[in-house]
Amino acid sequence: MSNARSITMSPRVPGSWIVKPSWDLLLVVLTPLLALPLLWLWRERRGDLAVHESVMAFGALGHHLPGMLRAYGDRALFARFRTRFLLAPLFLALVCAGFQLAGLHGLAVIALAWGIWHGWMQTFGFARIYDAKRGSTARTTARIDFALCAAMFAGPVVLSSQRSIQVLEALAACGVPLPSPALIEGTRFVAICALVSTAGLYLAWSWRETRAGRAPSALKHLLLASTFALWWVSTNLVPSLIFGLALFEICHDVQYLAIVWAFNRRRAETAPACGAVTRFLFRGGALGAGLYLGLVAAYGALGPLAKQVGEEQLRHGLAGLLLASQLLHFYFDGFLWKVREAPTREALGVSSAGTGARADHRGWRHVALWSLFALPVLALGTLELQSLPDPARTAAAVAAALPGDAEAQTREGLALARAGRAEEALPALRRARTLEPADAERRADLARTLSEAADLELARGDENAARAALAEAAALEPQLPALLELLTHSRAASGELDGALRSLAALELLVPSPRWRLARASLLADAGRFPEALREVRRVRANDPADPQAIELERRIQERAARR
Repeated sequence: MSNARSITMSPRVPGSWIVKPSWDLLLVVLTPLLALPLLWLWRERRGDLAVHESVMAFGALGHHLPGMLRAYGDRALFARFRTRFLLAPLFLALVCAGFQLAGLHGLAVIALAWGIWHGWMQTFGFARIYDAKRGSTARTTARIDFALCAAMFAGPVVLSSQRSIQVLEALAACGVPLPSPALIEGTRFVAICALVSTAGLYLAWSWRETRAGRAPSALKHLLLASTFALWWVSTNLVPSLIFGLALFEICHDVQYLAIVWAFNRRRAETAPACGAVTRFLFRGGALGAGLYLGLVAAYGALGPLAKQVGEEQLRHGLAGLLLASQLLHFYFDGFLWKVREAPTREALGVSSAGTGARADHRGWRHVALWSLFALPVLALGTLELQSLPDPARTAAAVAAALPGDAEAQTREGLALARAGRAEEALPALRRARTLEPADAERRADLARTLSEAADLELARGDENAARAALAEAAALEPQLPALLELLTHSRAASGELDGALRSLAALELLVPSPRWRLARASLLADAGRFPEALREVRRVRANDPADPQAIELERRIQERAARR
């Protein structure tokens, strides 16, 4: 429900609810507060990934369908916007499929920004509908609501570590120079000021209007408070980015599906031009509601099905089409549900007294709006095509932009470690550990990478450097010897003899014991390197001539060598 800023309704509007109290409270106003405990319980049973995949498929993707049904099922609407409805899907499908097939990341930035705008405008639209039903229609009220929603949605994203990293990684992957730490900190300070000032202005203006007998809707206050609380939790407090996305998405989807159902139910009853599809699907009753939700779920199922496609290029192409569905949903919602339009007001039960729909600007204005999408897409795509993909360089750029963020430092370290540059990874992981000394994951990441660095030093023959790295790792991870033993067995089982021998050498440096030399001897013998195996056994016997395990192993190796 977007672009509701210009409502100027009659001051006497009957009824404060869109449908009825139980419906509004459950599916719109208190949905954010209900979503948090329900999804948290689901997360505890199934995990972050399962929750995210289910919500993003059957909710995020599925809720695109109702807008498309209206766009292509409402005869009058289709006739009015025929060019948009025909050209926009083709354009977005070509752009999105092209980006996916080329492995480009620029659309991720565009989709994130447009998605935040989309959620912001839906909340703003609900706020203005509830105010209109109370007769609180002053333009100043609408402008303050708009400013509050802007700060409420943009501020937590700017202040969020996870979201900041997400955006900066996508920009860096496209080859965009990242802002300096000072600029980022300044932006965050501005975001805090905007949140505090708009909230204060909102409260002061609401008090003034109430004193003047024009009290804003209490339902609006409750909706904005619950939405902001959930948005803040999902962006800044939950430990997992993917769970945070699912948490807010399910709330957004339920609200959207509910308001579209209420809107189309009234349209089906009162507007013959709405089309046969709308009249059939939204005729009401349990059967109609079940069919509506079933179609939404079926459309959402296209997401998981597309991921199962075996052929890589086809899978990427389908992913591009699904991304196009998301962007098309954002685009259509920018004009399908404008509350200033008389049919929309009538279907929502909002008075039209004293209002007139503004002229629908076409031509240059609509082209100018499309340029806000096309120009950034062109710029990001061009920059990325000119740069070579390098995950380690991307992570390093983000870490440099966020020097006080432990997660950004960790990502740089792990990206370098995955690239086989464990020694270069250590400074970043040490910074992360310094920033969050009590975090078990930071400690484990550093210990594991120190172990990998020791492995590289052993491959070069530098035992002193390896010993120092292992000592630091063991101080962080007391179970390191047991982990190295498991690594030895894993490497030996997969035929990585040199790696297994280095793991045993690390164990010998860390916890000196003759058993590691005997284990080396066994591995060498299994590889047919009997002279080396015997040398290892004899070193053990030189220190303890009566060692029974060494004596028995030497005998077996000699027998195997003789048979060969």
